[in-house]
Amino acid sequence: MLTNQEKEDIYNKLSSFFELDKEIPMATIAPYLKNNGIDYLSKGYKKLKTLLEDLDFIKISQKNDEDKHVEYVLIKTKQKKLDENRLYLDLTKEYKVNTFYPIAKVSQYLNSLNYDYKDYGFKRMKDFLSSIDFIELKTEGKVTSVLFKAGSGKRVEKENNTYGNVFTPNVICSSFNEIFSVNLKEKEINKIINDSLGIAIKEKSLLKIDEAIGFIINYKNKKEKIIATIKKSTSKTPYTYYVNYLGVQSDRNKGDFKDRIKFNDYEKALNELSSLAASEPWCYKGSKDKHVILKIYLIYTFNQLENNNQILISPNKKYACFNTGLITSNLEDIFCLLEIVNSSYIFKDFCIAGVKQAGKILVENFSPLPEKARYVYNTGDIYFDTSAQVLIDYQHIILDNVSRLPLTFLVKFSKAFPKANAILKEIEKAKKKPYSDDLVSKLYAKYAKILNENNELFSFVKASLEHAISNAIKKAKNNYHLVLPSFFPTRKVISLMLPVTLEKESIVQFVLLLEKTSSGNYQGQTILTLKQCYANARLISNLEYTFLNAKEIND
Repeated sequence: MLTNQEKEDIYNKLSSFFELDKEIPMATIAPYLKNNGIDYLSKGYKKLKTLLEDLDFIKISQKNDEDKHVEYVLIKTKQKKLDENRLYLDLTKEYKVNTFYPIAKVSQYLNSLNYDYKDYGFKRMKDFLSSIDFIELKTEGKVTSVLFKAGSGKRVEKENNTYGNVFTPNVICSSFNEIFSVNLKEKEINKIINDSLGIAIKEKSLLKIDEAIGFIINYKNKKEKIIATIKKSTSKTPYTYYVNYLGVQSDRNKGDFKDRIKFNDYEKALNELSSLAASEPWCYKGSKDKHVILKIYLIYTFNQLENNNQILISPNKKYACFNTGLITSNLEDIFCLLEIVNSSYIFKDFCIAGVKQAGKILVENFSPLPEKARYVYNTGDIYFDTSAQVLIDYQHIILDNVSRLPLTFLVKFSKAFPKANAILKEIEKAKKKPYSDDLVSKLYAKYAKILNENNELFSFVKASLEHAISNAIKKAKNNYHLVLPSFFPTRKVISLMLPVTLEKESIVQFVLLLEKTSSGNYQGQTILTLKQCYANARLISNLEYTFLNAKEIND
């Protein structure tokens, strides 16, 4: 017999293909279920009808059609179960208790949080609100007001001591699939993360990391533990916490480069390093921090060197040093010299071997001198194999990464679809200052849901994307230097970045990330914005004369 999870899966399959609340001939349901792995015999039922009768969201009826008895199936719209504790918390964040507010104002606020009265089986918002025990309605003439009763907070005291259902943004879902080399849906990933959080709470193993709460992800066995960290939402959203990081625990715990090494003046040291190195941009267009790229570069480089035991210690244990991977305009390696005091690294200087005091200390204490961080062990990994086939899961690429596609591109196809167009306008508004990452992520999730349910809109976007990627592959086969290698620290793998333009002769708008499979073909793993690509690509080599120009990439 069916388990509750199997019933839920059947509902999801049927509701995604057939129209709800409409009678459908049972004869059309049977082949669909069979083709989707639902065989009534294997589930312990004598016939399909007995299986369907076991589903509370199915209504079966009979009608006479040309002197024949025809059986029909109606798939009911499943009503959401209201979490009154969550609703109370959301409302009292915005409104005072024991105070009347216009119902129109409250309705607008609830709609912005995705509370739709129809989802709970009500025909109008007034009926929905009147069914909730901590809400009082008062009607004077044609005006109805809403009051939230004091004392209801006792019911949510327990909720206040938990994190609720944590929201997982699209970008984190994409990272999850990249880290674990899977292709799970957003809903599945969100469940894994929330289940992992629940286990950590039960086992009292939560981690306090800066201003975030961390916990280990219980999914597949990895050599290094993967953790997620959550932060409290600062915007008006239906969730209290959202995931802001997912990655290797050791990398997250290491912290910033300046936290690992003690600097007298960190910014001054970076100024000296950027002046010493051959000229290249160390920030994006509009960056407030003029060394934002350099800081990321140093963090990843130091971590890679440390992981490979390439931080050298002098025989007298007085000094440590490493190769920054940067060079001067005269092609000389730049090193970082550190003093060791009480097992801590104290920054002394960035230097060239044999030049000035630090350079002389370097050559007096280290032989051979440290080598650059190594990322590439097989040179074939960094070149695009023009004979290999590129395979792409467009369902995943589009729905799980829609936030990485240009808004102008999405707007072009969404104008004819009011709901989709309205969400894009909200996204455009939300991206303006003050900017809220979690609110924008939530809006993109709503747009992805519309895109998934609207076959026509999805087909338009997919067809245009297929054409653009096909052209990008043709260009790359004509000039394999267009494709750049990059190193992803979260998974410690080399990937290739295929630049994609959506309009003829336009600039590169995003990158398709390619990874070679055991068969020799390439799998299109995900799409990335140019900013997401830059730091990882810079680890491999200088990006001068490539499609990645930091001065043209918006921060």
